[in-house]
Amino acid sequence: MVWICWPIRAELLIGVRTPDRWAALDEQLSALEQAPVTDSTWRCAAHLGHELTRRGQAVPLPDLVIAATALEQRLELWTVDGDFKRIAAVSSLTLDEFGARQDT
Repeated sequence: MVWICWPIRAELLIGVRTPDRWAALDEQLSALEQAPVTDSTWRCAAHLGHELTRRGQAVPLPDLVIAATALEQRLELWTVDGDFKRIAAVSSLTLDEFGARQDT
């Protein structure tokens, strides 16, 4: 099963060029299982960001929320974004870099 959360969905929809394509992509993404983003998710994202800041590293807030969502739902995160490797270094986040699984 493939899951998505709103920060990912929003990032994908923001990049669409036409209203027709936006509507089509929104419908396609609606078919995926939606992972909730709760107050607990935000707290976890803040904690991850705090840990990284203490190490002198910065990660964009959307990536922290995406990682926190994956952690809370115990989901493996598919990514090609190096920011998630830094998050995995301070958490139990499991990554799959599109076929090159990295358990941390």
